[in-house]
Amino acid sequence: MNETQKFKKYGKSFYLLLFGTGFGLPFLLSLIVGIVENDLRLDYFLPTAIVLSIIAWMAIGVMVGYGFFTAPFVKHTRKQADSLPYHFNSSFSGNNGTLLIDVERGVIGFISAYNPFEFQIFSASRISNVKTIASTMKGVGFVFYLDEKKITMHTIISNRAVNLKSKMGITAISKAETFANYLLSAKKSAEENNR
Repeated sequence: MNETQKFKKYGKSFYLLLFGTGFGLPFLLSLIVGIVENDLRLDYFLPTAIVLSIIAWMAIGVMVGYGFFTAPFVKHTRKQADSLPYHFNSSFSGNNGTLLIDVERGVIGFISAYNPFEFQIFSASRISNVKTIASTMKGVGFVFYLDEKKITMHTIISNRAVNLKSKMGITAISKAETFANYLLSAKKSAEENNR
């Protein structure tokens, strides 16, 4: 597999999946119910479709926020890594996607949760601004930029304040630091290999 020329955080398939689920599915269900009940009136069909669409969009918002919406597709695409000539010795799956790192060769693989059908391969020399984040309100994780696009990978997300000194907080910070170091080591390897 060749290196991906341009990082695509968002894929066209994601938008099709999103709008198909948010609009297409509710309208199709309303149509089926109307046909089954032999009552396909516009004053019944349209309000039902709109209510189902609102419910679908609320569910999609939660699922996208926590990474559940495309998780099965990301997991399926992840299987491609086994057939690649890289030794991805570190991997991390979060709500924004799955990151795979070959530290020795200086290569990273990424499957974005917003582009779940595409396995993207990059030289780690293309990453920048690697750092960890630890916030009681925003969670804990690590951040890096790939082709000037920010990627945040949370090691812990909570809908309440996180105690950074708790066992859970300390573990999440340690994991974030570990993966930030893996990325920096991979970047160093890539730059040495390019000399």
